Amino acid sequence: MKKLIISIFTICSLFTSVACSDWLTVYPKTETPVEQLLSDEQGYEDALAGVYILMKNSSLYGGGLSFSYIENLANLWDVTNQSVAQSLSLHRYTDAGASSVIDNIYGKLYNAIANLNAILIHIDESKEVLVTQDMYEIIKGEALALRAFLHFDILRLFGPLPESAQGSDIRLSYITTLSKDVNTPISFEQYKTCIWADLEEAQKLLKEVDPILHYAIDDLKYVNAFNDFSPKSEFFLHRVIRMNYYATKALEARCALWFQETERACNAALEVINASYDGGQNLSFRLGTSGDFGNGNYVLPCEHIFAIHDYSLYSKYTANFSSGNLKKGENESIIKSKLFSSTGTDIRELSLWEQIALENHSNIYTIKKYSVPEKISNIYYDYRQIPLIRLSEMYLIATETAPLSDAQTLWETYCASRGIVAQSLPANLVDRRPIVLNEFRKEFYAEGQLFYLYKRYNSPKEDILFSTSDLSVNYVLPLPVTEIK
Repeated sequence: MKKLIISIFTICSLFTSVACSDWLTVYPKTETPVEQLLSDEQGYEDALAGVYILMKNSSLYGGGLSFSYIENLANLWDVTNQSVAQSLSLHRYTDAGASSVIDNIYGKLYNAIANLNAILIHIDESKEVLVTQDMYEIIKGEALALRAFLHFDILRLFGPLPESAQGSDIRLSYITTLSKDVNTPISFEQYKTCIWADLEEAQKLLKEVDPILHYAIDDLKYVNAFNDFSPKSEFFLHRVIRMNYYATKALEARCALWFQETERACNAALEVINASYDGGQNLSFRLGTSGDFGNGNYVLPCEHIFAIHDYSLYSKYTANFSSGNLKKGENESIIKSKLFSSTGTDIRELSLWEQIALENHSNIYTIKKYSVPEKISNIYYDYRQIPLIRLSEMYLIATETAPLSDAQTLWETYCASRGIVAQSLPANLVDRRPIVLNEFRKEFYAEGQLFYLYKRYNSPKEDILFSTSDLSVNYVLPLPVTEIK
């Protein structure tokens, strides 16, 4: 990476609207010099909100890295000939359209990191402007963890296969400054050390002050007369989907598994699974069930450890799913037989997919995960969220890494929530991989996680469900040409 230059002279100042109809919605307000923006507490809140705005861009987690482009990489959607989607599904990354998409993702990820660095570089110098108790720890901890999250996804996309990464020169930079100078690429081990450093510091900052450690998730969403949470400011609301303390532990579990540190991955996943409040009397998160689907709650926010709230999710669902742009077949046959093996009991098989008749009288079969009403009449039933880390992933990480007896118990709990029979797990961790892979295909469809699992396992083409004969498997996305000259 020779050409990437990160510099910021202005940063978008944003504000959060928490009106009943559009809570956690953020809109651009103005462009303000960094020093001026970060001269008071509101400026820091706005700057951090701005990072979430960047993350929910349609090229990143608002589409490209959740349900569209990255799922093409995993061969999950039907594609048309000579399309960008087809190039991505065949891993032909140098095709013009695919190359442009990949370069755009790369640039936007580093742009979001640059905005985080603007916060982190100034926050210790102007700590005195953060006058609300615990505000410094929350903002700095959240920014550090987000920086680790974004750098980790850059590694998962553009870095080497985990099994061959040790000692390699990954040609990526872990950027912690704002500068016109060229950022020097570092080794895989150095990159990993940087991720752990940011994540561990974030956890130390958040562990004692994050409200999610002390209150029920429902209480953290809205202030009313019936809960015990009285936030110091509105900024402390909605931490259930922000980069909260448990989100940092879930990210630790995900990273540790990538780095082949299975014991650390297991311990971090279990901390999230067993997360509790009220003196340990109640679990913080729960696995979704058929009852949630019955209530039209297809995205299962009860499982969301980290997510983005997307005010435009209805229009995104209309444009991408119900329009037929993202589909798998014309009817239920492919999904039910090849993905779910026609169990007749799996709640996802029975309730999460639907056939839609298009205006041209053709039919498509697509997922309902992001199906939400056009208008939200009750903020307590606002499911306009795109999950970035879910509780079910923690169960599958523990299933893959825990000692056999513990893994079997967790696996059975997970399977019961999905309405499927829990087979006996092998004692050998590697032998559990086919079971986990089969479940990932079903569980994280349209969430952007399957490609990463294929890469972590270095899966051959025959393990890539729905792949075509002309796929030439390549799990390492190319850097932009300007970065490698």
